[in-house]
Amino acid sequence: MANPLIEAGDWPAAIKVYERAYQSLPNSSPINKNIAYIIQEHSREVASKDSIASGEKIIADAVAKFPKHLSLKGMTGSLVSKELKRLVEAEDFNAAEKMLDEHRNAFKRPFDLKNRALYLFGRATKAAIENKDWDSAIEIYERAAKSYPNCYEFQNNLAACWVSKAKPFIDKEDWAKAIEIYEKASQSTGGDSTISQNLRFCKSKLKK
Repeated sequence: MANPLIEAGDWPAAIKVYERAYQSLPNSSPINKNIAYIIQEHSREVASKDSIASGEKIIADAVAKFPKHLSLKGMTGSLVSKELKRLVEAEDFNAAEKMLDEHRNAFKRPFDLKNRALYLFGRATKAAIENKDWDSAIEIYERAAKSYPNCYEFQNNLAACWVSKAKPFIDKEDWAKAIEIYEKASQSTGGDSTISQNLRFCKSKLKK
């Protein structure tokens, strides 16, 4: 009865059919599998046409209707991940950053949010790093470190960009310029140990 509705993409009508089936057989694997498929497709369709929030509401309503259906509870994170990937592949990094920040609660585990953030900022800084545009990379990683303070990778990457920015001046033994960069880096990174060590090294060279 529901198959023609599913094939037609009439998700609201299809889910009504499965609501009745679920009441009789809540532990049926085929029924639960089809419910998950319908909600997944419906939420993605609504999110793409309207907004992520609208897609999230579809999922939240489904969780209320099918409380024993555990896989539905993880769908919000999947929905946000799909939209994040779309924005990143379009290189719309500002929109992706804003979207992920607004929907960070979609991920039940901090680990999942962290991985999405690493993916986003890794792609956002890729061109800058390849072009040795350290100022742009630093600006992006500063935002990342501020938004995700528990992600040590962002702190490390931020410090690494400062080191790369200072390297040409160290190679030329322009210690004054290197010191200037590392002093800014120390403020930017909150006193990163590598930055502090390099700053001391440059100051010792300047004194000689």
